[in-house]
Amino acid sequence: MKILKFNAVAMNGYQDITIPFSKNEGNLSFITGINGSGKTSCLNSIIALLMPRLDFLSVQDFQKITLKFETEKKEVELTAEKNNGKTILGCSNIKEKFTVEAFE
Repeated sequence: MKILKFNAVAMNGYQDITIPFSKNEGNLSFITGINGSGKTSCLNSIIALLMPRLDFLSVQDFQKITLKFETEKKEVELTAEKNNGKTILGCSNIKEKFTVEAFE
């Protein structure tokens, strides 16, 4: 699996973040920034989308997060979107969406 791009709208309530990852085989991508710039929030969101960590996604403050990756030569996009206190999970390979009520 190769992560291609991460995008967040209103991460932590105010940040729009896009991180393009290197597409070249064997290359590394580094995420740098000052304290409070959202590095850890982005990494935690990527992990939460891949696992999926419903507990994290339901309480994290964002409007929409998207993770695009390549697996077996196919591009897949995972999404989590907040709507009226619910978290809606989606995958580009699956038509149905999964909705989670907020919980702690």
